Amino acid sequence: MLPQSPSLAFPFRVCDVVELGRYPHRGRANAAEHRAAIIGAMEGGDVLDLALRDCRTLSGGELHRVHFARALAQVWAPLADGRTRYLLLDEPTASLDLAHQGHVLARAKAFANARGGVLAILHDLNLAAAFADRVVVMNEGRIAAEGKPEDVLTAGLIRSVWRVECEIVPADRGRRPAIIMRYDAGRPDATVPQPLLRAAE
Repeated sequence: MLPQSPSLAFPFRVCDVVELGRYPHRGRANAAEHRAAIIGAMEGGDVLDLALRDCRTLSGGELHRVHFARALAQVWAPLADGRTRYLLLDEPTASLDLAHQGHVLARAKAFANARGGVLAILHDLNLAAAFADRVVVMNEGRIAAEGKPEDVLTAGLIRSVWRVECEIVPADRGRRPAIIMRYDAGRPDATVPQPLLRAAE
């Protein structure tokens, strides 16, 4: 599992943190298998070049990728003993730049395509549309819609749940739909309560 805000207080190196993901497999895998999983997971998190760095010196995004790699190391083989392993990701793209957002979700998608299971919580609808096989939209603790991204993420649903106008660029030639949000930046009074506006003045 990758929590939303992973932290680390001890002077562990990146490779040590990723290796912690292999702890449940001690005695069930040999040294070569452990090493392959650790290196592969660091490549999956794009942190191999940071392997010997003290985690306390990393940026928030770098540390998030280290913990993603640790989670990958734990579930390195999507299928084990005939059972599916699951990767649980709570805001896996938090603190990441655009390139690493795509990199992390592409790696999670590859895990799913290898018959693993992935459950990711995302607030970026375009990332959900681009990578998810199925989406579940939650609204005030209840399921508002569920299904394929192109069926669920409609302008009407987005207006209803998030109260934001948008335009949907439809899927074309194998590409997923894209969502263009329409924010009314010219009318702050439309979204900010009037007493707050007067206090600011």
